[in-house]
Amino acid sequence: MKRCPKCNLKYDDSLSFCLEDGARLLRGNDPEKTQVLPHPELRATIAVVPVHAPTLGGEPITIDDPVVVINIHEQYPHAHNNPEYLYNATRGLWRMDRSRARRAKYFFAVYMGEIKEVYEVHDCIPATKETSAFWRNIERQQGRIQRPHEGRSEFIGALADDTVRRKYIGRRVPVRLGQNPVRYFNC
Repeated sequence: MKRCPKCNLKYDDSLSFCLEDGARLLRGNDPEKTQVLPHPELRATIAVVPVHAPTLGGEPITIDDPVVVINIHEQYPHAHNNPEYLYNATRGLWRMDRSRARRAKYFFAVYMGEIKEVYEVHDCIPATKETSAFWRNIERQQGRIQRPHEGRSEFIGALADDTVRRKYIGRRVPVRLGQNPVRYFNC
């Protein structure tokens, strides 16, 4: 069992962060101060995601536009109900080939292989001090190990046109995403 040091909710060992406040979970428990949430209930909480387009049975889509796919697996549970946070989680900070990323027309927010949002790329730049400070604060709030941000990049962009979003959102990327969270298609 793990527990949240901020709100004292208890979780099973499969999670690392509190679903209420994002704090890193600690091992151990105090039955007097915690509430036990069974694992199936947690899955249901995570699965409640606003969808902009119908999920098409997990069918992979052929990506025919120049795209950079960003796997936001660590941040999506914190970002799925907040469009601004989702954009920030997708746009930066990434270790990538900027010249290749600049050829992309779109960048995708992907979680568990499914395209959650599509943004139009305006530019790909070296990570700014403001963006690095934003992510250091997020890492600290979530109890995560703070990593160096040197050599990282970020996208500048906006939501893609609705036609493009309908084409991709809710569909699966055509390949399994590995450990590297950045993947290039047609660029």
